[in-house]
Amino acid sequence: MSDPAINVTVAVCTYGRPRLLEQTLRGLVRQEYPSSWYEIIVVDNNSPDDSTRTVVESFAGAQVAPQYVREPRQGLSHARNRAVMRSRGDVIVFADDDVIVEPHWLASLVAPFAADRDLRIAVVAGEVIPVFSEGFPPWSILLYQPLRFRPDAGPIDQMPMGANMAFRRTALLEVGLFDTEVGRIGQMLFAGDENRPVKRLRQRSAEVWFVPEARVFHQLPRCRTTLAHALRHGFDSARSRVLCRVAEQRAARRSCLAFLVTRFLANLAKAIACGLHGALCTLLLQPGSACPAFVRASRACGYLWQISVFAARRVGVALSAPLGELEPPVTQSLPIPEVSSVEPE
Repeated sequence: MSDPAINVTVAVCTYGRPRLLEQTLRGLVRQEYPSSWYEIIVVDNNSPDDSTRTVVESFAGAQVAPQYVREPRQGLSHARNRAVMRSRGDVIVFADDDVIVEPHWLASLVAPFAADRDLRIAVVAGEVIPVFSEGFPPWSILLYQPLRFRPDAGPIDQMPMGANMAFRRTALLEVGLFDTEVGRIGQMLFAGDENRPVKRLRQRSAEVWFVPEARVFHQLPRCRTTLAHALRHGFDSARSRVLCRVAEQRAARRSCLAFLVTRFLANLAKAIACGLHGALCTLLLQPGSACPAFVRASRACGYLWQISVFAARRVGVALSAPLGELEPPVTQSLPIPEVSSVEPE
């Protein structure tokens, strides 16, 4: 391969999934990319045992040996921020701990950065293809589909998926890091922590690209295709959307009242309609239609719950704070967290 002229950090944030992590690392250490031009950092987000460290150490003999870093603060955003601060690459790539990558994946993903002499591109994302290694109920296939943003490499308007995306490091630092109020925290399925930096970069006229050739295969075990998981994911992801939108409105010094009221009313109607639809399909013994309806109802309930939490807090503040102190402090960008060294033993 010719000189790529760009250093890359591949970051894998993980929590208690050593078997899947091992499969991911097996592909990362065998990339068709010069070994002296990329590093691999595994951020252990406070896993309950040492199995993650053991898996990372088992690759010590690889040409690109993964580095182990422990982040004690629970939450995917904390882990991603730790990875950024420990990275040395001009580009930092985030890959989930349950993806399988092909040998050309890294080269394909960072190629737009290497060719971008004007530094217009700030984010590059790749395709994410779901893999059901343990089977799946027919209705769940509706929830997991490839992105298919475009057939060739180029800019997109859609929001990329955090399982397979890369940032120009300097651009990410300029707009602030990942929002620690959202993003997955342990078993809570919050999402969207990558949305805020992507939106801020777009506001600065930076380009976000999609490269379909840089695909990963996202493993979905049976436990992630159950109705219980889909209901929880829909509920938590909706709460994340509310948190993100309110934070954006406040940062722009705009009222979020209209958003909260309209979303509450719309999702109240949606929760009732989808819940009734799901119940009717259940009575008619049509689980293929009932389960997606219940998932949509759960997502609507997530909106209702988080908006109600904001309303309750606002009422509490209004009752306790003097007039003029009702709005929380506004920050224009997320501060870069202070990172202490956490080295493997």
